[in-house]
Amino acid sequence: MEEHHEELVPANEFEQPQPKRQHVNDRKHLRLQARGMKASIRMEGHEDDIVDVINYSRGGVRFSSFVPYQADDLIEIATDFSPTGVNIFQKARIVGMYQRPWGTFAGEYGAQFLK
Repeated sequence: MEEHHEELVPANEFEQPQPKRQHVNDRKHLRLQARGMKASIRMEGHEDDIVDVINYSRGGVRFSSFVPYQADDLIEIATDFSPTGVNIFQKARIVGMYQRPWGTFAGEYGAQFLK
């Protein structure tokens, strides 16, 4: 009777999983820091909210606000907002809540632009 033994493979020969991200800009769209940039956010049933933009990319924007937004809220956002200029709004969806507004601290949110 023949015995069948599986070959043992040393652990260092297995393929190692690749880390998800090497650094913050290892993404589909490069993120750019936005110092001093403002945006205006519109949401149905709410007043316009002027927010500070933290960073942005072709796919979305991260901003801080004292208004509590929820995941999946549909908004319209005008990046590079000017109070006296013509602002172009585009549709977006809240996809991340990184810090909730609390007292004198603004919350941080991520919004993905919709096509």
